[in-house]
Amino acid sequence: MSITVQETKATSATVIFVPADNNEPYSYGVIAKEEFYNGFIPSDVNDMSSCSKSVYSHTFENLQPETEYVVYAYGVDGNGSYVEGRLESEEFAPLRSRRSRLSG
Repeated sequence: MSITVQETKATSATVIFVPADNNEPYSYGVIAKEEFYNGFIPSDVNDMSSCSKSVYSHTFENLQPETEYVVYAYGVDGNGSYVEGRLESEEFAPLRSRRSRLSG
């Protein structure tokens, strides 16, 4: 699995997921970096709405500006359970929001 953060904005990021094998399903998501490194367990995620078998592009919305995130993907079996050892991740941060200055 390869994960590419293609575009980031102040509150969103577009990510491309490319599986090594199009016959093996995977689930994906995004989580704050601090949460990811402080005990993220893929088997605790039961959201199969984010499951695919092929190359997929997804835009994650409503991200917090200036917060570091980890986008992840992991293999799942036919029952939707995490396949041990099949977790890939990539760190990113949305662009800082720019405030315009009014001059007068």
